[in-house]
Amino acid sequence: MLVIFGTLYYLSDLLEDKFNVFGVVKGCLLAIPLAALCIASFITGKGIGKDERLMKWMIFAGLIVLSGSILLCGMVTSIYWLIAWIGLAGIGIGAALPCLDVMITRGIEKDQRGTITSIYSSTRFIGVAIGPPLASILVKMSPATMFYTISGICVLASVIALFAIKPKKDEKLPQKESMA
Repeated sequence: MLVIFGTLYYLSDLLEDKFNVFGVVKGCLLAIPLAALCIASFITGKGIGKDERLMKWMIFAGLIVLSGSILLCGMVTSIYWLIAWIGLAGIGIGAALPCLDVMITRGIEKDQRGTITSIYSSTRFIGVAIGPPLASILVKMSPATMFYTISGICVLASVIALFAIKPKKDEKLPQKESMA
């Protein structure tokens, strides 16, 4: 969330300062990456089922897509390409989030699940809050520096996901019992 909201902060400033885009039009342009995130999250959530190995690879792939698209943001000069690459970053995040949600809460005992879920949700909101100030500090050096630094953070997260997530071999999450 830090990544998407940091880059949206930059995009918002760019739209206002360089392109004189304000109000509803600016909001609609900023909504494109968030819509991509939401749609990807919905599709991924519907498609992952209970397969832990699939979740690991969806997290890894989503973070790689995120890393690559943010890296490319630092290389473009067109506002259209910038919005497209940030939209692709939204797809990467959207693919990873439902898998992270399930994997974080899957092994938690029922009586502790609320606490762990609230801590996890709080960290996501902290990312939303830290993204814009971090982006504003980094963009003072240059927009490319901001995008390359954020991309580096995403690469680090993808490497951690690759090696730290260890699903059980050929095992899927337990199916919920039917109420029938």
